[in-house]
Amino acid sequence: PPDRSWLTTMVGMQKWLSKEGYTTVPRLSAGNIEFDFRRPFSILNPRCANTQGLSGRTRAVLIGCNYPGTESALDGAWADVSKMKRYIASVGFANDSDSLMVLRDDPNGKSGELAPTKDNIMEALRWLAIGAADGDSLLVHFSGHGVRVNRPKASETDDEAVVAEDGLVPCDYKTEGPILDSEVQETLVSRLPKGCSLVMFLDCCRGGSAVELPYNFKLTPRQYAFEKERMAVGWPVRRHPLVALVDKTVNMVPNNCKRALRIGAQTADATCETIGGVLQAAADSFLPKLIKREYQRGKRKIHKLTGVKVQFEPHDERTHRFLF
Repeated sequence: PPDRSWLTTMVGMQKWLSKEGYTTVPRLSAGNIEFDFRRPFSILNPRCANTQGLSGRTRAVLIGCNYPGTESALDGAWADVSKMKRYIASVGFANDSDSLMVLRDDPNGKSGELAPTKDNIMEALRWLAIGAADGDSLLVHFSGHGVRVNRPKASETDDEAVVAEDGLVPCDYKTEGPILDSEVQETLVSRLPKGCSLVMFLDCCRGGSAVELPYNFKLTPRQYAFEKERMAVGWPVRRHPLVALVDKTVNMVPNNCKRALRIGAQTADATCETIGGVLQAAADSFLPKLIKREYQRGKRKIHKLTGVKVQFEPHDERTHRFLF
């Protein structure tokens, strides 16, 4: 691709999944509203981008569950851990025993590796958070099964009688059960100080929601198609700062706000997935003279910045005649 951002990484993941016959759509979750998914992809603390070296310590927990001898057996989780171990070492993560924990349910595994039981995984997450400080780069990789479970409501204030939670499946899940998203949040995420970076790769079902984070992003079919074309022709991922601000505002707002915005969009019969859709909705809603001027100006600006010629979709024939 013309760049290597979190966005292009997600597009690449979705292309590979589609090629292999999967319908899964990768999902990016963030705990910080300032996260920019168009920035260069890196698993190191963002402040490392402006320095010659690490800004703090690195720590990683790598977990691979193949569940051998069970009806849920997998065959790639151990190899995933080995690949991730090599990758994080290549980008600057330390691989000594004070900085790296590996958990695999491999009976012939290397010495020092722990079995990925629920207790061991929870202890590894606690170890990851111990002494975490501003500038540190932390990482969790889990390859295995994910699950959704229903539990009774925790309090009388809950609206639903049963609450659905997503979780990770350890190797002793039959006796100990899954590791729920609320447990990961309480044990690890909520204990990290400001300025500490945590990246989690959850290669499993329900992985995108296996940690309770407030900001979520995944590509719509139209966005995916556009990004594939952009990468193919070499358009830059970063555009005008105002457009980037709009993208960030739309994609990184809390989920409750997203639901409210969707209701508003349905009421106004407008869509923000394409520039043409936004312009058409505006043309149907505001003063035609103002729209004519702003539309022509915006079309020229977009063409200058991206090389894309925006076409007006004339589903309103009267408005189309006025503008042209």
